Amino acid sequence: MCSAGKQGSGCSPARWPYDHFEKSFLRFVEQLDLASVVRVDAFDKTAIDDAIQALEIARKSKEQEMDSFLQLLKINPGLTYVAQKLDPLQQQLNEINGQLAQKKFESDDLQTAESEFNRSKVEIGLLISRLQKAGHGDLYKLRSQLSARIKRLIRKLRVAPAGSAPIRDSLIKEVLMDPDPDITRAEKRRIIARIRAWQHQLYFDVEFRSGNGLRLFPDRNDPTRFWVKHEISESLPS
Repeated sequence: MCSAGKQGSGCSPARWPYDHFEKSFLRFVEQLDLASVVRVDAFDKTAIDDAIQALEIARKSKEQEMDSFLQLLKINPGLTYVAQKLDPLQQQLNEINGQLAQKKFESDDLQTAESEFNRSKVEIGLLISRLQKAGHGDLYKLRSQLSARIKRLIRKLRVAPAGSAPIRDSLIKEVLMDPDPDITRAEKRRIIARIRAWQHQLYFDVEFRSGNGLRLFPDRNDPTRFWVKHEISESLPS
């Protein structure tokens, strides 16, 4: 709410019934997917697996090459040109092993994140179901448990009951002052038109612990539906 609204003049106080926000937020949490939370998609996972496979093949090839040279040295220790090839091969092998270790770490990290996400989502789903059926005496305990589970995934939450109206002028100015030559005047006019059209649409921003962010615009008439979801890149204020 703006200061003028609190005083009864200048603007209208913005209202977002808590039960509507809670329904929107909990539905959003129920629908979360791994890609949103941990900055990964199927392409990333496939790329990591492909890189591991390629590095393992390269390592095997270098090891076989080194073994061949070592066998030659056993037969004829005087082959100095063969001995001179071993150090560069060993260095290449060390580099491959280092890259392979990094990719395996990334793969293990992704699997851990996926397991944690799946476990948290199951726990959150069960708690939401219990919360919806709970009597008054159980609400505080269930809300506390649910909050703790959600905080494993979400770092920050920003609620905008007045939409973007309070910052409309600064958003429009930012568009107008954007120096990017690829953004034409016509495109700027379209962006500004969207800002004005959506300025009173309430929304909330979520920042995950991975750094990903989403902005969600719930339907005023049905808080469990969302008109728009889109990624945001800026970090939310503390």
